[in-house]
Amino acid sequence: MKLYGEDKHKPDWMDDALSDPCQTSIFDTATEVVEESVQVPDLDSLRELSKEPISRCGHCGGRSKVYAYKLGSYVRVLCWLAYMEKQERSSSFNYYHVPSSGAINGGGDYAKLRFWGLIEAMPNSDSNKRSSGMWRLTHLGREFVFGRTTVSSTCYYRHPEGGVLGFEPEQIGIKEALGKNFNYHSLMNGYTQTKTRSPK
Repeated sequence: MKLYGEDKHKPDWMDDALSDPCQTSIFDTATEVVEESVQVPDLDSLRELSKEPISRCGHCGGRSKVYAYKLGSYVRVLCWLAYMEKQERSSSFNYYHVPSSGAINGGGDYAKLRFWGLIEAMPNSDSNKRSSGMWRLTHLGREFVFGRTTVSSTCYYRHPEGGVLGFEPEQIGIKEALGKNFNYHSLMNGYTQTKTRSPK
């Protein structure tokens, strides 16, 4: 068997390939991993994108939109989770069933808190349900709810494929996020419908 190296009549394309510094062989050892770069829009672009209507993909027909989610009074769920942890005096930081807590008035806005990394969901074993409804505070969520740190006021998130694209630089604390309609200290001392509203 005659190898190309021994053959005086190598094809021109092989000479070109052998002399090309960018050409690699399947037998070469990889020296580095080249990661595909992902283009994330800058903040000005995200602000503009969030004002655009829902767009439709020309190939698959799927719909997509960038939303600007503001941290709002649904942070009261964090107060309830902190209260439950205090009641149990648990260092294991258990999951709690938020939909039955009384801390929400229906809807799933509170689940957006995961975009800021303030809560995390318990892994869901039921494939027929989107969520188990069981959530717990993260370390950041605990720091935030006790007033020891602030987080961005606004998160930019793309649907339906999902993904946090960026945050506004403006920071807010737990009391600012709750707004004037909810009393922080009452919430932290146990959620009831009669105790948590701030006096008018």
